[in-house]
Amino acid sequence: MYYRSKKGPGFFAVYWMMILLMSVPPIFFLQTHIFSLIITLALSGILIWIWFKTGYTINGEKLHIHYGPFKKEINIIEIHSLRETKNPFIDPALSINKIEIIYQKYETTAISPINKGQFIQSLVEINPNIQFKR
Repeated sequence: MYYRSKKGPGFFAVYWMMILLMSVPPIFFLQTHIFSLIITLALSGILIWIWFKTGYTINGEKLHIHYGPFKKEINIIEIHSLRETKNPFIDPALSINKIEIIYQKYETTAISPINKGQFIQSLVEINPNIQFKR
C-alpha cells in the first residue's frame, strides 16, 4: 500500500521560496557563469523531485521510504515503537506533523503520511509488537 506524504503549509512556503530564489535569478541575470546556472537548476530540480515524489510504501514486511531521489528500506519486524512528533528537522517528510519510527537498536526516522491512522494500523497488522506513544 502506498501512502503519500502530508505537505504542510510551512514546508510549502519554504520549499517553493527556495526553488524560486535559486532558479529565477540565474535565468534572468545572464552574467552568471554557466556552471553556477547548472548547479542551481539541478538543486531546484532535486527539490521539485522531493516535493512531488515523497511517499511511503508497505510491501510485504518492508517499509519503503521514497524522498525524491533518496530511498530507505526498513524491515517492519525490526520496528520497536512509533510516536507522534513535531520535530522540525529534516526527515523524509514534508510536514511538521510526523510519526517517528524507532527500529533496530538505535535507528530512528520520521515520516508524515497523509492518513496516519491507516498507516499505523497497517504496520501493527504486520508487527503487533509495535508500541505507539502519543
